[in-house]
Amino acid sequence: MALKIRILIHAALFSLAYSYVYPFLKHFLPEWRFPAFDYLNELTGFPPLESRILHFLFAVVLYALFAVLWERENWKDAFFLRDSPKGLLKGAAFALLLALGALALYQLAGLLDIEGIIPDHQKTAALILAWFVAQAFNAVQEELVFRGYLLRHLAGHFNKHASVALVSLIFGMGHIAQYDWTGFIFATVGGAIFGYVYLFYRNIYVPIGMHGVWDICSHTLVNTKILLAQPGPLMERLGDSAGNNALFLTVVGVHVLFLAAFFIWKRLWRL
Repeated sequence: MALKIRILIHAALFSLAYSYVYPFLKHFLPEWRFPAFDYLNELTGFPPLESRILHFLFAVVLYALFAVLWERENWKDAFFLRDSPKGLLKGAAFALLLALGALALYQLAGLLDIEGIIPDHQKTAALILAWFVAQAFNAVQEELVFRGYLLRHLAGHFNKHASVALVSLIFGMGHIAQYDWTGFIFATVGGAIFGYVYLFYRNIYVPIGMHGVWDICSHTLVNTKILLAQPGPLMERLGDSAGNNALFLTVVGVHVLFLAAFFIWKRLWRL
């Protein structure tokens, strides 16, 4: 019982430090800009790459303080150096499956009429590269925090399904400020997928690859920025507002279907 209480206290302190210490420290950090990042920032928008890098470094230091210094984990185990980087490919494949599934449902439901990829290949490559660079920091940071620390510690001492649910809710709440309640719903469902993928494969690289490639796809393919797409019959009947809600629900639905299929396929109730 004492160990479980200690784990809960550590998880709560870690979560609070991650959520509130960095925003506090930002007020005291000098603003720095790299002109070389300006073009990438124009493509990805807020937050800028400089902020993503700082947040990544803060998360790594915080993780090391808790996992290595306070809890005295072996640093190789704490930083998953024994996990196979090949897990990135498996995670990327899952993410591509989600993205293609969403596009297929767009087309089949009559929400969008997708004709192909935009002919401006330079713009397409630049947009994908910009999001790849952004996610190299963002996906690693968030997976290290939410699956690498919180879920790993909670699931090791409490019910694994309850741990996935709790960490996914915390993950979703972290997206409210930037993306509103739609971001909360989307991130919570996505967080559950990343959580179960991590628990099943026991390899942090799988959710990192899935998280990173999904975010790249969602900002390029799924939002049709690199596609030639026209409103479909259903979208025209619904109008812009209801149609956009239908697009959002379609993507969430694809995630729920994937989660259900993965849960049954891997018999995750036995975790």
